[in-house]
Amino acid sequence: MESTWLSRISVVCGGIGLLGLMACGAGKAKHEAEANPPQALTYFGVNSIIPAGVAIEPLVPTIHDGQDVAYSVYPPLPEGMTLNQTSGIISGTPVEYNYGTYTVTAANSIGSTSALVTFMVFDASISTGATATTQADGKVLLVGGGMAMVDTPSAEIFDPGSSQVSLAGDLATAREWHRAILLQDGATLVVGGAVQSYSWGTGLVRNALASTELFSPASRTWTASGSMGTSRYQHIATLLGNGKVLVAGGTTGASENLASAEIYDPATGQWTPTGSLGEARAYCSATLLGNGQVLVAGGARVFGSAELYDPQAGTWSTTGFMGWVDGNITTTLLADGKVLACGGLSPSGDTDIPAVDAEIFDPATGLWTPTGNLGTGRWGHTATRLQDGRVLVAGGFNVGAMASAEIFDPATGVWTSTGSLVMASWDHTATLLSNGWVLVAGGEGGDVQVYDPSTGLWTWLAGM
Repeated sequence: MESTWLSRISVVCGGIGLLGLMACGAGKAKHEAEANPPQALTYFGVNSIIPAGVAIEPLVPTIHDGQDVAYSVYPPLPEGMTLNQTSGIISGTPVEYNYGTYTVTAANSIGSTSALVTFMVFDASISTGATATTQADGKVLLVGGGMAMVDTPSAEIFDPGSSQVSLAGDLATAREWHRAILLQDGATLVVGGAVQSYSWGTGLVRNALASTELFSPASRTWTASGSMGTSRYQHIATLLGNGKVLVAGGTTGASENLASAEIYDPATGQWTPTGSLGEARAYCSATLLGNGQVLVAGGARVFGSAELYDPQAGTWSTTGFMGWVDGNITTTLLADGKVLACGGLSPSGDTDIPAVDAEIFDPATGLWTPTGNLGTGRWGHTATRLQDGRVLVAGGFNVGAMASAEIFDPATGVWTSTGSLVMASWDHTATLLSNGWVLVAGGEGGDVQVYDPSTGLWTWLAGM
């Protein structure tokens, strides 16, 4: 009986084992028969504009069919970002500028499917209210700025020779809408500005700063210098012929425009009051003239007035009135010593509209003369004198951020269109480089791009 019982157990167990093996084999065959290649790989939000140093929200793919899928990407994602080879999720914190399109592939032993993802990684520190200052060696110092209700203390150096950006230390105080001036000893003075704060109760508030800081290019360090007598931002700052710095106007952040002016002496690091503007103004423009005087033109709600500062006397005098402007104009010193003013906001009833107007100021007569109009009205643009004497106007705002650019020829007084910015931008900076190109950095909706006058084309500087 015992052997019979054991034999029954053996037969039953063997039967079960055999059935199990048969079932397993049948399942495997069924799995292989039903295996499909992956299809329709999709990422949402793939045309992503991402600030460097900020973690992205993970991008999760959707896919149809396919088993045992593995993911890969080519070319490699921007530094700091990763692709999970099992889940296909893209995550991470990009650490440097980059612009590119990447092919993500989902594959198994049966087949594969791909999706394109595009990332534009921009420098969050180069934004509205930043400054760009050409250094003695031709490099450009980019400082501060604000984005998304956050100001940055960071500074960077752009090298035109390599198109690379390197760190230049942090300011002691984050700021935007400051001014930066290259002093005669090679240091850069950063003056005033504003720092943003936000709360649900009061909303966004900009608090004006009186502090100043000095950048040493040799050590790439910042040190505090003397504070101004008055906190201000959206002011003018001009290096005078004697090496001192004139600061005038601006706003306190409490809807109060300023008429006061101060002089900074690099030898002592101290500020002293000088004569006040005849009219309080902010969002104005200043140009050092060949005779050593400073022309200040435009400004919010000053309706076309302009003034001249005499450094010898320390006083201001009214000069000719412009025919149209309110604020946010640009003024550019021409090769013949005259000054081109263009764009800005023009009063129209209770509102302001982007202006197409342009005028030329003659220091010899103190008068403004109309010249050819811009093709498109704009404010928040930049105007840069090129090496051949023409003036490049780029970007600006009119309904939205603008990509268009125009060239003014002083010999004919005529504007002509040139290549458009790769990325529309306003409130950016523009700097003439030693090779004759123009560097545009920051701004609302913009990043770092260069203009080549020989081709009339712009290049977005990726992978810096």
